[in-house]
Amino acid sequence: MTPNLCANPRSASLQDAAQLMRVREKALRRLPVVDESGDVVGIISIGDLVVERDPRSALADISAAPRNL
Repeated sequence: MTPNLCANPRSASLQDAAQLMRVREKALRRLPVVDESGDVVGIISIGDLVVERDPRSALADISAAPRNL
């Protein structure tokens, strides 16, 4: 388990999440999203950011594709 877990509040913007993930000391690939009580309610991934910010990129296509089961 990662010590000093970094999380994004549900009320924060996608831009806030991207900035937090970008910090060199953290370089996060996934960021938990927490509600007001600190419970995890979701995860933002690098793929999620790409789909929102550059939907025509190759990574966005891969991230948006249906999962292989």
